[in-house]
Amino acid sequence: MKKGLLAVFSLLSVLLVFGCKTAKVEEPLEEVSSIHPAALLSDDLSIYMSMNVLSHRELFADVLCALADSLERDNALMFADRAHVLYTGLGTVKDRSHLECTSRVNIPRVAIPAVFSKKNGWNADMVHVQEKTFVRYVNQDTPFQVSFPEISLFTAAQDVSPMLEKFSAESQLSSALWCKWICQDFKNDEIFFYVTRPGQYLRSFIGQSINVGTDSIFGTLVRKDDSKKGRILYNMTLNIHFKEKRSVSVIKSLLSVTFSMLGGQVDQTDEFTVRISNVEVTDRQIIDLFTRDPVTGKHYRVVGEEVIEESIKK
Repeated sequence: MKKGLLAVFSLLSVLLVFGCKTAKVEEPLEEVSSIHPAALLSDDLSIYMSMNVLSHRELFADVLCALADSLERDNALMFADRAHVLYTGLGTVKDRSHLECTSRVNIPRVAIPAVFSKKNGWNADMVHVQEKTFVRYVNQDTPFQVSFPEISLFTAAQDVSPMLEKFSAESQLSSALWCKWICQDFKNDEIFFYVTRPGQYLRSFIGQSINVGTDSIFGTLVRKDDSKKGRILYNMTLNIHFKEKRSVSVIKSLLSVTFSMLGGQVDQTDEFTVRISNVEVTDRQIIDLFTRDPVTGKHYRVVGEEVIEESIKK
């Protein structure tokens, strides 16, 4: 997966360089649709995230470099300067490597076919969806396809056809809770995240597994003004929603003991939800969280929507 992402983002970086050099070229104005980028994401993914790229350009660049080995950081920063809010979705029950991303971008039209060309290993084919035609760029060296449904909208996925279908149908934002959460207005330059399958990620957030039913994790990351030893720090607020309210008080007590030693605060916000706040995390921890495989397959088994951790036999 990393090789494929490297190919996509490296070419996008070249595209942006090309775009800067051709900025004086006048192009006909294109009407921009009112379709929200997040409306193009699938509804069955494991984790969703939204980020105001310009407010977190360094973190965004570091995440790209972690995903794509050998991608130069300067090129990743250049991509960040041309993107707006990035919406991503990762993982399904059957395919942990599934990735979708979309964002409004500022890229000259003439740059796109010049970069995604046969010379660079890309083939452009036409995708016909609901009486509309889109260009899809495919490269045999990467599993990721790229398309621009309109000049200001970037999409990438292993298969962009479902995203193009949603664009063609002028899909509206999903009414699902994950969509409402990540599509909030940015008040403090937060990074919003929502996990629909907590069993896959809970240990990454709180350092331990919880053997009771949870159906969602959602929260924010806000950059702190100070730093320690060159690290960029963030305050994390994490909400854990439980399926049964009888589990909440017990888990709240357990988490209070754990996070009080770390300066965090644990509160019960309603009958089903525990909130952990004032937790300090580093940029490295965030990068590790959003670049790790959701489930390794070695010590877990998937039953329906549940991911069950099994003991390891030695």
